[in-house]
Amino acid sequence: MSPRSDPYLYPGTTTLINKFGIRDQEKLDEIEANYTSLRLSDLSENPMTGNYDSDHLRSMHRYVFSDVYDWAGDFRTIDIEKAEPVLGGISIEYCPHGKIKQTLEKYLKKMQVTSWLDLPLNQQAEGLSKYFSLIWQIHPFREGNTRTVTHFCCQYADSVNMPVDRQLFQRNSEYLRSALVAARAIFHDLGDLSQPQHLYRIVYHALS
Repeated sequence: MSPRSDPYLYPGTTTLINKFGIRDQEKLDEIEANYTSLRLSDLSENPMTGNYDSDHLRSMHRYVFSDVYDWAGDFRTIDIEKAEPVLGGISIEYCPHGKIKQTLEKYLKKMQVTSWLDLPLNQQAEGLSKYFSLIWQIHPFREGNTRTVTHFCCQYADSVNMPVDRQLFQRNSEYLRSALVAARAIFHDLGDLSQPQHLYRIVYHALS
């Protein structure tokens, strides 16, 4: 989508409309990081109760980003593309905005009925990686998807007695996002270019 037709941006810019009226992207990035890191830290110590459904995910996003954006916790109302350097500038095929809720619910229900503790570690890592990447690919929000989905999946894993080393994800945040991109590099025209092994590797170590 062209910035000119994106209702989330200040006209004539590529900066998201925010509660501070900031139009400088670097300054917004700094402010956003400061607020969201505090919120995520709090959630790590005080898990947000819920049913691990789409409403639970929305509540997490609202809590983390409500200091910065009025639309925090709301599913995006437009389709999006993001140029990915690891894909040579190609965007992942994100979920159409009209199918976000139903697609989320489909994967979340499958994740919840998995008998995780009956699986050996390698299969736990494989399964968690799969749902992590599928939920991430939906990209339900206009911004803040990787942070929210990562925390959501970590809290879910903790809740089913599969503790995750969140610090490992935080220390390797750039690798983690690139691994998520690589895991979902599946295209209608270019075919399956996915490399899920990178995400599996970091998830396996986080579970070990």
